[in-house]
Amino acid sequence: MDLFAFDFSQDTSEEEVQSKFNELRELSKGNMNGHYMRVSELPSGMIMFLDTFEQNGWIKRNPSSSLGEGISVTDEHLIYHTVEEMATEFKEAMARVYNRKGVAWYKDVLPVINGASRPIRWKDDLKNEFDVIKKDVIVEYAYKYGLEHFKNVPESRGHKVTTFDKWEKENILPLIISDVLDLSTYEEVEEYFSDKLFCFGRRDRDRSGYRDGFQIPPRLDYIKIMPSYLELASLAQAETEEDIILVLEYAGRGYNFHTDGHLDIVYPENYSYEDYLSSLTEEDIELIRSDDERIRNMRSGNVG
Repeated sequence: MDLFAFDFSQDTSEEEVQSKFNELRELSKGNMNGHYMRVSELPSGMIMFLDTFEQNGWIKRNPSSSLGEGISVTDEHLIYHTVEEMATEFKEAMARVYNRKGVAWYKDVLPVINGASRPIRWKDDLKNEFDVIKKDVIVEYAYKYGLEHFKNVPESRGHKVTTFDKWEKENILPLIISDVLDLSTYEEVEEYFSDKLFCFGRRDRDRSGYRDGFQIPPRLDYIKIMPSYLELASLAQAETEEDIILVLEYAGRGYNFHTDGHLDIVYPENYSYEDYLSSLTEEDIELIRSDDERIRNMRSGNVG
């Protein structure tokens, strides 16, 4: 900043002050209404107005830092993005990436979904309205890419979460596959997985992941399968057991959900919670009791 940033030739009018502030508001909007704009990067003709802006309560000055002196427009004076502006920007961003060659969903599309059209400051009451539009656009493109993209472009999948073992393929996967094959729309598949927990049997049936000698408390494993947008669309399009298994190997998983009735529990065929209880030995019950005590002590801070 130097004296050339200031014009001492004449007094400034209220109209000129307001006009310059409107310029600053537009710059802030173009900066996604962030909390920091570097003063040194503002138009030189605007810098002489900053004291007036601050006196009027229109801006806040940020302390000097490694980035240099900065300012931000106060919340009440921002020009907020409209839902229509954000939706248009998001649709255009999704169309641009879709039209590129060699695109992979996980590598190229997800960054657009996660980063586009999200101003740093915006009106909270617009969030839900925009999220509905955004989800519709994402689902549209998830269908455009779909199962063939998931199968033929390995980079589209992200990271494999699991490989189903023999027991799971024999006992729980056939139920999931049968149910999913009866579903034909994204919404049906989404509802199916959002409403259910799947019983993957006793934890002590598989020692992988446990150290040698550790006595595994024989609880039931209740797992929530959480497919992504592309995975949901791919499952809706799947027509074979192999395709469903492939997609589910990459689907996210949730653990430690409460079995308190708000989610349906899918048990293996010819198996129930009562069957599980009847399978427990006195040693099994003691292991579970001991593990319950360990968990209580951890939560209360009495570790040792």
